[in-house]
Amino acid sequence: MKKIVLLISVMAVFVLMTTVIAKDRPEGKPFQEIWEAINNLQDQIDNIQPSPPSILDCSDRPTATNTDTVEVYCSEGYIITGGGCWVSSGDIRRSYPIGNGWHCEADYAEFEVRAYAICCKIE
Repeated sequence: MKKIVLLISVMAVFVLMTTVIAKDRPEGKPFQEIWEAINNLQDQIDNIQPSPPSILDCSDRPTATNTDTVEVYCSEGYIITGGGCWVSSGDIRRSYPIGNGWHCEADYAEFEVRAYAICCKIE
């Protein structure tokens, strides 16, 4: 019973809308305004211009030292996006980002420790 009442209500609204639109369109095209609106929206969609892609400018900043600890930082305008360490001999103890740079610590580094910061900016 509820379905029948709902169906009759929907049909009544449809008939009422058709009558109102038909009065505004005496030439007998009650759905013309709807089609014009759809076509207008399609024209707007067709004319959407994508924004130019952003360019990611990245570089690495290495630094080297003969001590067990070294840090390297990104230049102004760049942000750290990654990094790492390299040790000529011995083991890497710690490797992590620090501020806008990268921190490296080595155990028993006899020769050279390098820290690398991968720095990027969006142009």
